[in-house]
Amino acid sequence: MSTLTKAPNTWSIQRLTTGLSSPTRWVGKVLKQRFRRAGLKPHRLALDPGHLHVWSGGKGNETLVLLHGFGGSCIWQWADMVGELAKRYRLLVPDLLWFGESDGCKAERSLETQGHAIRMLLKEVGEPVHLAGISYGGFVSYLIANDHPDLVRSLTLIDCPATVMSTADYQQILKRFNIPNMNQLLVPDEPKTIPQLMALAYHQPPPIPRFAWRDAHHNLFSQHTDERIALLNNLIDYLDHPHSEKRRDHPVLIIWGEHDLLFPVELARKLQNHLGPRAKLEVVPNTAHAPVVEAPKVINALIIEFLARQKVPA
Repeated sequence: MSTLTKAPNTWSIQRLTTGLSSPTRWVGKVLKQRFRRAGLKPHRLALDPGHLHVWSGGKGNETLVLLHGFGGSCIWQWADMVGELAKRYRLLVPDLLWFGESDGCKAERSLETQGHAIRMLLKEVGEPVHLAGISYGGFVSYLIANDHPDLVRSLTLIDCPATVMSTADYQQILKRFNIPNMNQLLVPDEPKTIPQLMALAYHQPPPIPRFAWRDAHHNLFSQHTDERIALLNNLIDYLDHPHSEKRRDHPVLIIWGEHDLLFPVELARKLQNHLGPRAKLEVVPNTAHAPVVEAPKVINALIIEFLARQKVPA
């Protein structure tokens, strides 16, 4: 991967002391250590414009790419899974544009822009990859697999309705959460919304002390807010004007949290029916919208079993 460059070391006394005074940053450092213990290292892929921050490493002859959703960045969603997966696959785990340490600068805020950035990353591999995405990352993954099938060997969609969610489904979400738009839920403008976000992600949310709400909001949701709102608006427009689908043969694993309130499990069954025999659905008990953080061992086992069936005969 000749154009992936080592990410700069931004360590400083100021960053260290800030991390110690911020519980969110302290947890972030712990999560990064899990990535490093798995053998992953941070890199940057220069784009025009902006750059993609990517963790890469691991063993094996096949590449697995993990795309996160709207909640924070890649370290917050995949940290409990990369250790086991890196023993079997070469991993590429990017921050999507305008999340984490990636920056899209003035590029169009859209699914297409996200897909273009990830395609540039996949082309660095030089062969088709296994692509897995949760929620928003699943929409990006599905778009790539549909429009550029030569880049993808298999597709794993986690709590992502891909192409079967309608505007009516979106209106049901707003009604269910009693909100005027998705921005209030996924791009919160107040710290007091943090418990609601945790209740969305977890079937049984861990307790978060009130003093940590403001810190979590500041560190995870106060950057690139305009860009993320634009991304959500673009996604909602996509529901009314989906891209034309083509007949594809990629095997698809659909993983869903049994108690997902954002995208109810009925959407998972609708997606499986839409994709036909090439899709397998696994519903994970006692999880909500983010089973990768509630049941990482279960999700790893499902992905590893699925990918083992896709091996090309020697």
